Amino acid sequence: MAENNVDNTKIEEDVSAENNDTTVKANDGNNNSQKASKKKKKESYFSLGALRRQVEAYGFKYSIKDFFKQLLFVYAILGFAAYMYKLKIPCYIVLALAGALLAPAMVKAQFRFLYEQQKFADVGDYLEQMIYSFMKRPKIREALLDTSQLLESRKIKEKVDKAIEFIDSSDSENLYEDAFAIIEEEYGCDKMKNLHEFLVKVESEGGEYDSSIHVLLQDVQAWVERTYVYQNKRNGVKGKIILAIGMALFMCGILTHFIPDEFSITGRVTYQVVSLVFLILMAIIYTVSQTKLTGSWLDNGGIRSDKEIIKDYRYYTYFDYKRELMGNLVFVVIFLIIAAVCFFLIPKAKNMSYCFLIISFAYATMPKRKYKLAKKRLESDIQKVFPSWLRDVAISLQTSTVQVAIINSFDKAPTVLKPAIQQLINEFQEDPDDIGPWNNFLKDYDVPQLKSATKMFYSINHLGKEDAEKQINSLIERNNILVQKGDELRAEDALSMIGYVVAIPMLISMIKLLVDMFLMIQEFLGIMNTINISL
Repeated sequence: MAENNVDNTKIEEDVSAENNDTTVKANDGNNNSQKASKKKKKESYFSLGALRRQVEAYGFKYSIKDFFKQLLFVYAILGFAAYMYKLKIPCYIVLALAGALLAPAMVKAQFRFLYEQQKFADVGDYLEQMIYSFMKRPKIREALLDTSQLLESRKIKEKVDKAIEFIDSSDSENLYEDAFAIIEEEYGCDKMKNLHEFLVKVESEGGEYDSSIHVLLQDVQAWVERTYVYQNKRNGVKGKIILAIGMALFMCGILTHFIPDEFSITGRVTYQVVSLVFLILMAIIYTVSQTKLTGSWLDNGGIRSDKEIIKDYRYYTYFDYKRELMGNLVFVVIFLIIAAVCFFLIPKAKNMSYCFLIISFAYATMPKRKYKLAKKRLESDIQKVFPSWLRDVAISLQTSTVQVAIINSFDKAPTVLKPAIQQLINEFQEDPDDIGPWNNFLKDYDVPQLKSATKMFYSINHLGKEDAEKQINSLIERNNILVQKGDELRAEDALSMIGYVVAIPMLISMIKLLVDMFLMIQEFLGIMNTINISL
């Protein structure tokens, strides 16, 4: 059972309020706009003009002529497959219509992939160059100007130049934040926001920043390297899916060419329909896999929404086993009674009683399973976001005390960490020298490697400046390892979501082969029956 002295309800309300600032205000018009958006999407999907505009929005030139060239290429592949499977003209027509429906998605996936690749490369170069430029001269405008000159051929240069123009022409109270927002609008990611926040802090407050900016540089460089490794892994999955589709098409297609003409099944309606469905399914799997494998390299990496996290947090924190069990007790009793009736009163349904008994047991154990799953999901969320929070606090320690750094981190802390951070703040404000608050941090979750990292804050709080700096560097090194593990965990989660697609083509091909074999047996039996009758 999770116990917490913090006013968790208030934290949940605060988080909900933050989300509502950006969502609830828009909800009045969102219901209607979402319906209109869905309708517009359906209409635009079949519009070649909309397709051209979308591709050009990615920064590529595209024409209707280009689309028809690609469509002809799709038709050539599908036509060859249809020929291999000896399909009839009506099947060719249906296959052509399916190709026309899938082609726009294929085109979008192709150009989006190129766009996301270039976008990530632009962001990586921008971040590294901004850090190097700021290290030479700690002024945001000069760093942006220097970076713009060195990104001459990159698309991101346009946004950087607009940010410089904004700084030169605007009298905004949040001048640099608003200028950076221009770049973040299209290229924003956690790494970029962290760097921008740090640069604004140095520009406005000054202080020693050399160690911190080197930490950011190492973090960015390691992130770029890890992402390229992840890209290669995703490309590997993409290649495996294409190979699986190719093997499935070959295995099922080659069979028909080894069947003697007298046992041929290609003329049967069942074969034609099944083969047509098989080819369409292969085309759909290819299209879906390419689309799913063409996501942004700058997103949050599978971190769940605040709504999902709060739902699990409430269930885990306020879990009452007796209450949950009583809620399921009705179903437990009902299925137990059904199982008893089947076992004792209906001899023919005796085997069914075991099924109802298993269902009853499942309902009886459901509360504890839900509790464990909620805890497991929360622990996974914590492991994913903890390194980023730890890094931000470590950077703040260059100019602040431990308590101040943690207090200042609360507003921008990940939702899943806020209750634990609030508890930590409350406890060390009561007794700053007590180690108890650090021991209690995240005590309800099985994440010992994270808790041990946090305990270093207690040591830093009681050390001299030199020793504290050594501990901070040690903390940062440990955090870099945690960041790498967190990124790898997110990458594995993302890959596991699509890795199963590799098995689907082979599974479908097995079904197709079984149908073909069944038709061959039918054909063989039919011929044998005819021979017997003639004899």
